[in-house]
Amino acid sequence: MKELFTQTGPATKALNNHLWEQFRIVGREFNHAKNAFYKDLKKDQQENLDKKMKLIEIAEQHLAGDDFNGSLPVMKRIQSEWKEIGHVPRKVSDKIWKRFQAACNGFFDKKNAQRKEENAEETANFEAKMRVFDALKEMLPQDDQDAMKADVEKHMADWAAIGRVPYSKRHIQDKFDKLLQAKLKAAGMSAVDAEMLKYQSKLSSLESGDARDFTNERFYLKKRRDEIQDEKRQLENNMQFINAKDDKNPFVVQLKKNTAALDKELDLIKEKQKQLNILERQMNKTDDEDSKDEESSEATE
Repeated sequence: MKELFTQTGPATKALNNHLWEQFRIVGREFNHAKNAFYKDLKKDQQENLDKKMKLIEIAEQHLAGDDFNGSLPVMKRIQSEWKEIGHVPRKVSDKIWKRFQAACNGFFDKKNAQRKEENAEETANFEAKMRVFDALKEMLPQDDQDAMKADVEKHMADWAAIGRVPYSKRHIQDKFDKLLQAKLKAAGMSAVDAEMLKYQSKLSSLESGDARDFTNERFYLKKRRDEIQDEKRQLENNMQFINAKDDKNPFVVQLKKNTAALDKELDLIKEKQKQLNILERQMNKTDDEDSKDEESSEATE
């Protein structure tokens, strides 16, 4: 535009200087606006660079750690945030992207490698549990019920000492529980005593397992307790519509039978919750003592 203005012939002498001054003023305003624009753009790009550098630091911190389950949501979040951040100075754009990409790829490579190791370990655990299952299945009834009970308890201890199995093989626990129930009954134990002894085996597994298993068990017990209480309330409502004093009424007999069964199961659930709470307190106490020992050791050093 400046070149076109200067190449255009002169105007009248009275207007020529005035028009040139007007053009210069517009040119200065444009240059001021241009400089402000690029200054703001440079500022925005620097802020974007600072944001991305913080994400790189987070990614590299989690790459150096080993809590892959805890870090996974963070890594997914910062990958999403990276995409939402605007442009950075061109001279560093490729460099920081490669650094961020290397940290993310490294994290997921380490996570996948750990998962493969866990899968191999869980598969080995499943095979070990199958050997315990087969041994318990082949155990024959004995005249000495105390000795048989001791043998069953040994199998329970062996089972509890084995770690997690693959998720797709988790059904083995139900099969083992049913077999265990039958063997304990054959050893002369009541159904209630057998159930609680069996639950001690589960508590041992929870003690050596992870926090997720513990949380799941607590949730299941609470859920089942609520379900039983809801079922009992429904049975009580049903009793209001019939003559509950008529003991010969088949419907009344069945309702009372169902109520008694629910009461029995509810007592078992409450006892299991009690044992679970005891175990949790013991584990927390142990953790506190270990923490104090570590602090004492550090102070001594």
